[in-house]
Amino acid sequence: MAPAEPARAEPAASRTRRAAAETLAVVAGAAALACAIAATPAWMQRHFLPDLLFKLKWQLLVLWACRAIAAVVGAALVGPLRPQLGRYFARTPISRVPADIAPVLIAIALALGASEFVLRAFPALSQIDPVGEPYRIRDRVLGWAPVPNHVGHDTVAGRPIVYATDAAGYRNAPGAPPADPSKPTILFAGESIMLGFGLNQPESIPAQVQAMTGVQAANLAVDGYATDQAYLRLNAAWPRFERPAAVVFLYTPEVFHRTLDIDRPHLSEDLVWRPPADQGRLMKVWRWLVPYRTDADIARGAALVREQLLAAQNLAASRGAPLLVLLPRFAPETPLERRLRAEILDRPAIPYLMIPVKTVLPHEIHPDPASAQDIAAQVAAWLTAHGVRSAS
Repeated sequence: MAPAEPARAEPAASRTRRAAAETLAVVAGAAALACAIAATPAWMQRHFLPDLLFKLKWQLLVLWACRAIAAVVGAALVGPLRPQLGRYFARTPISRVPADIAPVLIAIALALGASEFVLRAFPALSQIDPVGEPYRIRDRVLGWAPVPNHVGHDTVAGRPIVYATDAAGYRNAPGAPPADPSKPTILFAGESIMLGFGLNQPESIPAQVQAMTGVQAANLAVDGYATDQAYLRLNAAWPRFERPAAVVFLYTPEVFHRTLDIDRPHLSEDLVWRPPADQGRLMKVWRWLVPYRTDADIARGAALVREQLLAAQNLAASRGAPLLVLLPRFAPETPLERRLRAEILDRPAIPYLMIPVKTVLPHEIHPDPASAQDIAAQVAAWLTAHGVRSAS
């Protein structure tokens, strides 16, 4: 029997590549495991902003899924993948590695480019906000605005809903005359909650406050608005009304994230209007899927909202009208939401009512008729206490 041929010693260069590859695999795996450990619910609630359409429980579910994936990847890199990567780099010269991975990188680049092209060619695919009733049209200054003199029909929670607007695009009862600019008027600014999404016009908060106080209401709210858009619409409507009695402005942390969106017309510091910034459609979808924000982002957003609400308060005060911020609460406050409320409302001492929303429309994060009536009653009581009521 011939003696066995002795195993060849591994070249020094191969040993170096093997050791480097295994070391990098361990470092990457340890980083993934550290991320899985550090990404706690408390961390998420500090950096992932609340969203009206993406409930906290769903955010937490996604967080746990991501933590599980990071843990599995980290364990695989530290365990079975480490020697496999070491063997690959030991037998593969460094000069060949780019050629081996180039097809994968090219395929990823082509896929991203094609996705961006398709999303730009068909904008509705990357449109996160609802596109049904109440219908909106593009507006150069505001981004979008309601269709004036429009009557639209929808079904929400099994109920027929009618959305009607007057010539100015303010929500009104179908066929009813528009608000009389010469009469004392409470101006309501905000987004879909104030608009009365899923509610018929008499059930909306502004209509019920009008019924309770006897003072005419003008519903300026628009579906999907951020605070700066609501302020711009209020500011544009302000000269039309000769006797503003009060301004009721909606703010809720569930729509705070919209303030940081810059792919639409928006206000920067000092209320300077800016046109939309082209961030790319993929970036817009990514921001929606992964709404991570740094502490600096959140602090800047809080400063912007505070400045806009103070501007609305000064606008109202310039003609002797009080401003009330309506803050509906759909769930117990998180530490981040509490911090936002302190920075935006408590610090500048802006009057507000924080009202728990006891019941919502099925499958919708909007007040149902009973909750809208409860909110309207508390708003009407505050306004009445501040002298906003019919002379009759």
